[in-house]
This record gives sequence, C-alpha cells and structure tokens, in this order.
Amino acid sequence: MKTCVSEAVPEVLPAGPGVQLPRDDGGALGVPTPLAAAWLRPESKLYLGDRWCLNAFPTIREMVGRLHRELRRAGAGNKDWHRAEARTNVFLMSCAIADTIDDYLLGTSYDLSKVAAIVPVLRPVARAGEGVLTLWRTARAWRRRNLARWRREWGGAVEEFLMGVVAAQRPEEDAIDQARRRLESLLSVRLPDYLQGRRPRIPGAFRRHDLTHHDVVALARKFVAAFPARGRPILVLGLRTAGSYFAPVVTACLRADGYEDVDAVTIHPKKGVTPAEAARLARCAKRG
Repeated sequence: MKTCVSEAVPEVLPAGPGVQLPRDDGGALGVPTPLAAAWLRPESKLYLGDRWCLNAFPTIREMVGRLHRELRRAGAGNKDWHRAEARTNVFLMSCAIADTIDDYLLGTSYDLSKVAAIVPVLRPVARAGEGVLTLWRTARAWRRRNLARWRREWGGAVEEFLMGVVAAQRPEEDAIDQARRRLESLLSVRLPDYLQGRRPRIPGAFRRHDLTHHDVVALARKFVAAFPARGRPILVLGLRTAGSYFAPVVTACLRADGYEDVDAVTIHPKKGVTPAEAARLARCAKRG
C-alpha cells in the first residue's frame, strides 16, 4: 500500500484499474494533506483478480478451476512476490482437495461397541453388526479404488511441490516446475460428480490457533535437531483436518533433509480409518 501526499500535481492520480485518487493542494496553512491509501499497480493487478478468495466455502469443482490458475501463476515467469502468493495458494488448495477426498473415502462410521457396553445382552448382535459393517467398508473401498489410487498420486505430487517450495532453503525452480506439471496433469483427470459438489472443511489450526505452514517447518527443524539419524523409519501421523495440511509439510521437510524412509497418514481419531489407512499403519508398525 502507498499513501500519496499532495503537491502541485493534477487533481486526479490513477491508482490502479478502476481506482482514482483525488488530489488536494493543502490546507489553510499550506501543509500537504495526506490522501487516502491506494494499491500500487502490481498490487491492484493481483488482488483485484483474486476476488474469488472472498468465497470461504468453494466446492471442489470451483477449487479445481482456481488451482489450475494458481499453478500457472506459480511458475518462474512472474514477479517474486506474485509467485510466492500463488505457491501458498497451491499449497492450501491442494491440501484442501486431499482432505476432502480422504473424508469422502472414509465415509460414515458406526461404533456398535457402545451399544454392547450399555446393553450387554446385545453383544452378539453388535458383533454381527460389526462384521457386516466391515464387509460394507471393504466393498465401498473396492468400488472407490480408482479414486484412492488418484489420491495417493496426488499426495506424492503435493509433497514434491512442497519439497521445492517450503522445505528447501532456497526455492528449487526446476523441481517446483516439474511438480507443477505433475499436479496439472493429475487435475486433468475428472473427479466424480458426487465429489465435485462437496465443500472443503476449514482447518481449526488456521481459523482458531493462527498457525501457518511456517510453524510446521519450524517443528520439523526441531525434530531434525533432536533425531538426526536419517536411516530410521518415520511415520508422520496427521489428525484431520489440520493434519491434511501439516503432515505433507513435515514429510517434505524430512525428505528434503535426507531422511530415507518417511511415510505419512492422516486420520480422523473419532471416525476410524479406511482399510487403506489401516494397511499403511500396519506396514509402518512392522518396520518399527
């Protein structure tokens, strides 16, 4: 932002697309009168084109379209601060898409053990019901296996992007450009209609606790200092919704710092896990 001070200049000074500032030759004492603040031209060009950000609850369909635009702006051809803004948006939108898909793949969960605890005579019925629910979840996961495969590829591309943007001491443009192209390629795959109409959740870590990805990078740096052994297996467990944003950042930081065996899983503690999430947790547990 800039504040203009009046001098012997024309009455109107353009301040950006569609914005004009009135000029004032000073008060009775001849002291220049400060004028209203206005955007610089590069600022107005960026922010007046980002009015979509006023919609805090876009659908996945809307977010995919916006992400296409931000991926193009995140390239090396734009101004440094324009590029940094776009890359932050890519991080936020990509993780929002991942979180929404994970919640969809999880679906609705039911805990019949509480019924059995309250009414012990219903324990056989509860056990039978749990068996039926397990079969239903397995069948549901099989029907959505293509979406789950896309989600795994998407997570890998997001981590690659973050390794170049967030984890590196200096942005690695070649790696970032390669990750951008991979994300754009994955976005060209049409997501199911029933998913495109869903709206991402706002993570409480941003809304209530005022955290950013910079705080998570600092956390990863502390882990590196405390546990320098690069060969040990590491599982980054993120608690959704915030974990969908923070786990990829931690994973990218650790991999960029030379850790060889890093895996990440995000879960809803009170809603259980999908069969795929359970399998990944089991594999990580076996590795020790």
